[in-house]
Amino acid sequence: MNLVLGVLLAGGVAWGAYRMRLLTRDGALGAVVVGASVFGLGGWQPSLLMVVFFFTSSLLPRVLGRSGQSERRNLWQVLANGGMPTLAVWLAFLAPAFAERAWLAYTASLACATGDTWATEIGIRYGRQPRLILTGAPVPPGTSGAVSLAGTLGALLGSGLIGGLGALGTGLSAAQFLWAWGAGLAGVMLDSLLGASVQARFVCQRCQKRTESRVHCGVPAEWHSGWRWLDNNGVNALATLGAALTGFMGRF
Repeated sequence: MNLVLGVLLAGGVAWGAYRMRLLTRDGALGAVVVGASVFGLGGWQPSLLMVVFFFTSSLLPRVLGRSGQSERRNLWQVLANGGMPTLAVWLAFLAPAFAERAWLAYTASLACATGDTWATEIGIRYGRQPRLILTGAPVPPGTSGAVSLAGTLGALLGSGLIGGLGALGTGLSAAQFLWAWGAGLAGVMLDSLLGASVQARFVCQRCQKRTESRVHCGVPAEWHSGWRWLDNNGVNALATLGAALTGFMGRF
């Protein structure tokens, strides 16, 4: 019954997000799967964390005056950030003996996804010259693997918000809240390290600019460096996985 209600509620939210141009059609379908799993198996309290992550990450560019940079999330983007929390929910349901640790993993992975998004948006809007985390070289705002003071503060705020809601919504203790918060921040750091080192980079064949996109100026870009298969979605998925595993290892 809860799963049926979860499908209906998640469907309503996904439809609204699609109408607001926050999701593509396949992204909306992915959001239904994620939302229905979280609500159907965990209830409204854990669902609150997912809703806060989704709407803050989708609307933050508009709030910060970067509406032209907003994009509709597709299926792969939804799964890159929501896939690991969904697996954690299913683990809590199927293996009750690990439920407490699974909810820590759930909260930590969402703290990572939220912190990473807030770091990017706040860093672009308010940060000064960002620098690559590995070399310190100055790079354009929004470059994967770049860090700034404003972006770091954004990561602290975003992951802390989710950790705090986790303490309220999933019954985490103060120590578990701090662990989930720290695990989320560790995931954000992993995201930056992967983005600066092994994420794929390409060169546009028209404008000759380096890009993280496989297609630029309407034509396929040529691979330049990094792991050819590892795009930004893959980095996000690995970062949330790292945060989830760190959260899961917490013993209280």
